[in-house]
Amino acid sequence: MITYNKQITLLDKHISQTPPNSDEIEEVKELLGRTPDGLHRIIKKNDEIITVLSDTFVRQRPFPTMFWLVNKDLIKKISAIESSGIIKELEKDKDIQDLVEVDNKNYAKLRTYFHETLHEKIDESSSYYPTVYLSGAGGIQDHRRIRCFHLHMAYHYSVGSNLGNYLIKKYPELKI
Repeated sequence: MITYNKQITLLDKHISQTPPNSDEIEEVKELLGRTPDGLHRIIKKNDEIITVLSDTFVRQRPFPTMFWLVNKDLIKKISAIESSGIIKELEKDKDIQDLVEVDNKNYAKLRTYFHETLHEKIDESSSYYPTVYLSGAGGIQDHRRIRCFHLHMAYHYSVGSNLGNYLIKKYPELKI
């Protein structure tokens, strides 16, 4: 089981890295076809850009997705797997729901931590509070649901996740 403590250690490592330089930003722009809003850090594996870490606020609004998958090869592989309808099947499995719930709760805690390293704490009465502090990956409210594999695998490739471990065991082609 991937723990929050392990994830926060990896998140801190990413946060402490040097901000992306102009060449790296151009490389991300080429991968996505645009510069991602709120780009904060680039996360590489084997000298290849895999994901990016985005700010928790973009255009003065809460932005619930911290980790974005930008590697084209992985995006294609994950899209092919996701198009099989496997998410609906997995969401019926109580054991998978339990893994996803842990992941989504940890994601919310990681986002809270990251947000408070960049910005002031949001008051609980603010309409922005639930998005930043309570929602799971991609802003999902029901922590037992999977929004999409791209979100969860970006999360996994960035700091590790339980669903990511499961998916790599089931689909070894996702291992990097």
